[in-house]
Amino acid sequence: MSTRAADNADGSRRGRRARLSREQILQMALALADAHGLEAVSMRRLARELEVSPMALYGYFEAKKDLVRAMLDVVSRSLGPVELGDGDWPDHLADMGRRIWATILEHPRLAQLFVTAPALGGRAMNVVETMI
Repeated sequence: MSTRAADNADGSRRGRRARLSREQILQMALALADAHGLEAVSMRRLARELEVSPMALYGYFEAKKDLVRAMLDVVSRSLGPVELGDGDWPDHLADMGRRIWATILEHPRLAQLFVTAPALGGRAMNVVETMI
């Protein structure tokens, strides 16, 4: 998916603005994290994998912390609906625990995000609020 006019000496790309979607960026970031750990996800490496300039990513995410929050939100989507509704709350809580465990098994290198993310947003916050 190269949109480059030329390569810079540092391997970054310059030229036309890349046609990326936020979802494409997040999927690549998750793939990098799953394969190499969260510490391997940098804007520079992500840009290299997507064959764009690192600056192209900042149009989608102001900083890496915003990217990490969005990654957690994507992973949290796999937890399904988060509603206690009527019924026995211990059963609902146990069910949520099983879904969280399945998600951690699917993305083991991202497990730390569930407990260390500085500011949970969107979907991830919904999960936490439901459990407490």
